[in-house]
Amino acid sequence: NGRVIYRKNYTSDPMQDGFDHDTGVCSIALTMAPLCNILNLKALDNKGVGTDEDVTLAIDDCISLHDTDPDIAPSVINLSLGAPDDANPDNPLRVASRAAIDRGIWVLASAGNSGPAPYSITCPACEQYVLAIGAVQYLPEGES
Repeated sequence: NGRVIYRKNYTSDPMQDGFDHDTGVCSIALTMAPLCNILNLKALDNKGVGTDEDVTLAIDDCISLHDTDPDIAPSVINLSLGAPDDANPDNPLRVASRAAIDRGIWVLASAGNSGPAPYSITCPACEQYVLAIGAVQYLPEGES
């Protein structure tokens, strides 16, 4: 509906999402907040693979936009991704998420699909003040 006001691609794949996950997430956001603007920063490729460096660069770019461009300043960062929690407070995903939160930007991240064991909530969702987002779906074969 024309609400995507900024795009940046950190991958070598086309900007179009190979999973259509971003379309679903944006649809939910626009349903709940119809006047919101969408900034699409693609840090994972069409197979859902990316690097900590690309993700942290995208978060850093959101912080820069927040600090320098009030017309498109993001107030929420959605990270539909996660990596195993290494419990390292200096993990780049944790550091970048904390920096965004310190600027007043809400950070939402996938809690992961690995179950109830200790440290099974993925990083950066495991970071304090990051909102861990999850869903429940029963599949006999395990992970959803």
